[in-house]
Amino acid sequence: MTPLDDSEKLRATLELTGKRVVTDVSSVEIDGDHATAEVSFYDEKLNKDKPSKETFNFMHEGDSWKLCVATVNSPITSIPPFPQ
Repeated sequence: MTPLDDSEKLRATLELTGKRVVTDVSSVEIDGDHATAEVSFYDEKLNKDKPSKETFNFMHEGDSWKLCVATVNSPITSIPPFPQ
């Protein structure tokens, strides 16, 4: 896994899904520079009426934690961009 930093794919996903709205973060576990957290969310354009809950991986890099994902091959993935 690597930090999510492909801005073109993120923009394409955002156009299709709308902003991701996070409603809850729980079960945070930190192990050195890696962490997991259970996140409840919905995407404005796709599943506003059906919130999802997934466990996400994060990596501590510099002064911040970054979302990590497997290689993204298409604009639609299970992990659209962070809300702005």
